[in-house]
Amino acid sequence: MKQSNGYGGPVAHYWSESLHYIWPAVDWRYQGLIEGFVSLYKKTGQKKFLNEAAKCGDFILSGTKSDGSFLNDHFEDNPSFGRRSLVHDAAVDIGLLKLAFLLREKKYSYKKYLFAAMNNLENVLFPYFFDKEEKTFRQYEIGTYYLKENLFVPNKICTAIELLLILYNKGKKKTYLKLAENAAKKSTCAAGHFRLRWWDFSERYKREDYHILCSKVLFVVKRWIRIWLYLFC
Repeated sequence: MKQSNGYGGPVAHYWSESLHYIWPAVDWRYQGLIEGFVSLYKKTGQKKFLNEAAKCGDFILSGTKSDGSFLNDHFEDNPSFGRRSLVHDAAVDIGLLKLAFLLREKKYSYKKYLFAAMNNLENVLFPYFFDKEEKTFRQYEIGTYYLKENLFVPNKICTAIELLLILYNKGKKKTYLKLAENAAKKSTCAAGHFRLRWWDFSERYKREDYHILCSKVLFVVKRWIRIWLYLFC
């Protein structure tokens, strides 16, 4: 849902459908939005689609925090002003890069979008999520996570890998290719062994985010009430 200062709206998600925050958020939706507008522009040649992609880029820039991370980048857990996200930031970076490279190809101004993506990668994703010993990305910020085990989650790692490969393909910087290859090995291993156990889930809520736990409990209760009403009323 396009709003005056960005895209927002209700969230449909595996953990919960959330109406807690429906205002603009800078998360993985922008990868799809920018890629969609870019594809439409390439197919039709109509500049209005390129302009819409650029507007998405401007929305992202307006929601970029001083440390390079993005405002409200936790999707179903928004609002999230002081946290960072691996998968959402990486997806936003992908959108920004695809916009920047297209604008560069068409001889338009592009550097602000490229800078925002690279700033996020170098100052957020690498220092906060990249595990140097394991040579891949962890699910949560290292040292400030919620689960007892800060897991390696395949789809989140793969989003970061896609980002690295885009940069390698454009600049041929072998560092990015090597990082992507190492992360891919861990992602393949994690895909075969990943599981979310109930005690991991409960451990997540032994710390500060009790409001999140309450929202999950309310969600389950609402679901059971709906089922009960459907069956007996």
